[in-house]
Amino acid sequence: MRPASPGSASRNATLDVLPGADAIEGRCADFCTRARLWAWFRKGRTMKRMWLMIGMLVAVVGSARSAEYYVPDDFATIKEAISACVDNDTVIVRPTVDAEGVLTPHVESEIAFLGKAITVRSTDPDDPDVVANTVVAGTGLGHVFAFANSEGPGSVLKGLTITNGFFFQGGGIWCAGGSPTIQQCVIAGNTSMGSGAGVYCEDADSSPILDRCVLMDNVAGSFNGFGGAVYAYGGSPVLRNCLIVGNVAQYGGALYLQEAVEPVIEGCTIVDNVATLGASAVYCQGQTNLWVENTIFWGNVCEPTASVDAVIYATGAVEGASAWIDYSVVQGAPESVVAAGERAILLGAAVLTDDPLFVQPGAFDGAGGFLPGDYHLQEGSPCIDAGNPDFAAYPGEADLDGEARVQGAAVDIGADETPALELVEADVRVVPNQIYRNLPCRWILCMVRIDHPEYGVRDIDRDSVVLNDTLRPVHVYTMRHILIARFENKHVLNTLAAGDGEVNLTVSGRFKDNVAWAGEDQVEVKTFHWRWRHWMKNLRYGRWF
Repeated sequence: MRPASPGSASRNATLDVLPGADAIEGRCADFCTRARLWAWFRKGRTMKRMWLMIGMLVAVVGSARSAEYYVPDDFATIKEAISACVDNDTVIVRPTVDAEGVLTPHVESEIAFLGKAITVRSTDPDDPDVVANTVVAGTGLGHVFAFANSEGPGSVLKGLTITNGFFFQGGGIWCAGGSPTIQQCVIAGNTSMGSGAGVYCEDADSSPILDRCVLMDNVAGSFNGFGGAVYAYGGSPVLRNCLIVGNVAQYGGALYLQEAVEPVIEGCTIVDNVATLGASAVYCQGQTNLWVENTIFWGNVCEPTASVDAVIYATGAVEGASAWIDYSVVQGAPESVVAAGERAILLGAAVLTDDPLFVQPGAFDGAGGFLPGDYHLQEGSPCIDAGNPDFAAYPGEADLDGEARVQGAAVDIGADETPALELVEADVRVVPNQIYRNLPCRWILCMVRIDHPEYGVRDIDRDSVVLNDTLRPVHVYTMRHILIARFENKHVLNTLAAGDGEVNLTVSGRFKDNVAWAGEDQVEVKTFHWRWRHWMKNLRYGRWF
């Protein structure tokens, strides 16, 4: 018998451990799959697809890691909670009013975000009562919040009342290289020895966004006291849909902008601020390039000792425009808008000077405090639908009350967007439906029906009935299911344009609870042409027509 060769055993062992046919087929399929993936990545847009996948992976991992921490449940202080956070986490601060209504604010100062993209908010930023009761009060020495580690818009402060801050610069919020997003906060009752009692922006890298905030009763001190509510040196801060009221400073009762690159004030109400030395609302220093739109400046005053008696003031040695203002209400303009040196302020054609008709203006109480008013717009305010007609709200944009922007023909001027009134559709019939300009028909009757589950014609305030928004009826009769308004023919014709043709007549009014109704009907306006020859011929032969 032939002996086995020395390597035969090892070869047999190797054959014994080889995978079967199914395993080999699986591995081949896996290899083909990998090859197809590699070919896909090597095709066009390889890097773009790769980064897209990496971004999706990071987003999934990041969302999985996000956490919520409650103060004081999980941590006793906001500082401790922020220290435990990583990017995308949220710190939720409980209201500081107990069941008996006793206010016990969170007392902390120098609360720093530490460069983290996190959110610090109240339990419900959309509820004004929750915001008012979630108070973060400074210790009386230091900023309340500080953004000094290159924070960006992803660092969010939302739905808190920030008060009792006191420091040389920036009592409430201090930004030094940070550009956070500050939403739905009340920044009130803060003080600075120098500038920016409410919000202080130190350099060109500080461009915070303040949206739907109230900055009230902040006082910049007597040592270079610039900007009671906001001071910005460099940078491009944005104030949108904010109420800035009752702040005090030496210069710039509300805002002081120094060498600010592209600051924006949009949809704000800036009222009842005081400057002791000049510029009751806004002071622009140097090469500031301010853009203002859809904003109200009203009730801002300078004390009699002020050297610059202006609502908006700009000065600087380099020639250029410091501010562009349009679709806004500026009290006393153009005289109240003053530019000095080589600077200029450009006022657009849509700047108004009419009283905005607030529900209730605010007032200082004589003891250094400020009593805020009600800055909603009354019906008939010139600010309603008077903003920029090309204004485009960002997704989800709302006014100070949380109501959607642009509810009428155009955006309203100021921080308050007046809700569109409910309009009940009425069925209107005009009799006669042919109106002759030169025939002796005295009356035009407009018959109104209301088909609505909550309203009927008997709910109509008869004194509110008008035709084409201007003409009031001579008489109004209310029957069971119909209202009849009687107008004089000549008065109706006076409201219409010259010439014949079809026109729409609109009858409108209000119900007794002030809800509006309206309806229209189409009529034909004609001029009767007398054919005198035909009429005389028929008269001769005893025929009239």
